[in-house]
Amino acid sequence: SEGFYEKQNTNDNFISISSNYRSKNNRYNFLFGFIYNYVQNSENGGISNDSIFENSSGLNKQLLNVNLLYAKRKILNRGVFFYQYLNFGKSAIDTATNASIIPSSFLVLSTSYDDNLLKYEDSEPLSGFYSNIYNDSLLTHDSTYNLKFENELSWRRTDNKKHGGFIDMLGAGISAKDQFVKIKQRELHTVFNNIILGAELFNTYTNNRSWVVLSGQYDLSGYNKNDYTFNGVYKKGILDSLTFLSINVCSGQQAPDFIYSRYSSNKKKILVFGIGI
Repeated sequence: SEGFYEKQNTNDNFISISSNYRSKNNRYNFLFGFIYNYVQNSENGGISNDSIFENSSGLNKQLLNVNLLYAKRKILNRGVFFYQYLNFGKSAIDTATNASIIPSSFLVLSTSYDDNLLKYEDSEPLSGFYSNIYNDSLLTHDSTYNLKFENELSWRRTDNKKHGGFIDMLGAGISAKDQFVKIKQRELHTVFNNIILGAELFNTYTNNRSWVVLSGQYDLSGYNKNDYTFNGVYKKGILDSLTFLSINVCSGQQAPDFIYSRYSSNKKKILVFGIGI
């Protein structure tokens, strides 16, 4: 798209692919997904004078003066994930279901990779649009790149369809996650690992339309060390499946994301709000 104003053109590309596999006896399941997003935008910094906008009725907006002529922004996002499920349980007696396993619990190995790039360039940083230029007065080339590679192994008990009493009703889950993070900015490069443990208790089925879920996570090491979350949920059905009472209790501690506490840039940018019609 060329946009309404000068230097407002954009080129966006978005791709997503997914697939899945299930073994005949339901012992093994596999999910896969891929995402690719790439955006290239020209940045004009808005029109140079607000009064021009107010009095430009009928004028070609491409002829209006803008603040930036050589600024560009690029956004890149790539992601891929693999989920592998291994079900534990006995096969169904009904041959019509191909003796598929009715899982009483399952083991999940989830692997994901995603990276994000935000790049801003301007070959005329002394145009007067920026209130400060810190390092390079000839070229502004600011970028923020982050990469996250994550592996999580979890086990979860599920409804085994027997409904024979308290043991069949009791559900539980545990998880361990390794999170490798890489962040790169103009003058700042850092790498760290987060180890996150999780657990949950819940009822797999109910006879009185009441559901209870207790869950929590704790960051054992890394940038987010000692962060935690705890959630408790009680849900009671009242009239039908669409009418229920829910009580939620939560507590947590979370450090700000790294990008919010440290940032390296060549410029201080004036914030501009604009409306395009």
